[in-house]
Amino acid sequence: MKAVKVGWLADTTDALGGAEFTQAEFRDAAPAGVEIIDCPAGQVVEGLDRYVIHNCVKYTLQDLRALEGKPTVKYWHDVGPWLELGVATWLHTNAQTKICCSPIQAEHMRIKDAVLIPPPVDLARFEQAA
Repeated sequence: MKAVKVGWLADTTDALGGAEFTQAEFRDAAPAGVEIIDCPAGQVVEGLDRYVIHNCVKYTLQDLRALEGKPTVKYWHDVGPWLELGVATWLHTNAQTKICCSPIQAEHMRIKDAVLIPPPVDLARFEQAA
């Protein structure tokens, strides 16, 4: 069986937060037969089978245009108020699957067809405090 090639768009940052941990969890959970191809800002690989977009503040509209017509998933870790207008509009218009963390977020962003997937939380980290 041919591997499915998935382009992975995610900002790189030294300040790790919930978005970075969540996207790493999803990446680690990729099923067998999925080959993840890193697509840093300015270096989006064209012609892959599918694309997954996480935080994308450093990506330009030109980066995203390379994905047009391909199955694209956008995981909204937040509401993205700092995105360039063209980037935000492209994401809302072109991402076939939009994932939000909660129904409140989806409602606030007016995404009616959002898939709801809360960020994974390792509850074992909180057992001692409980």
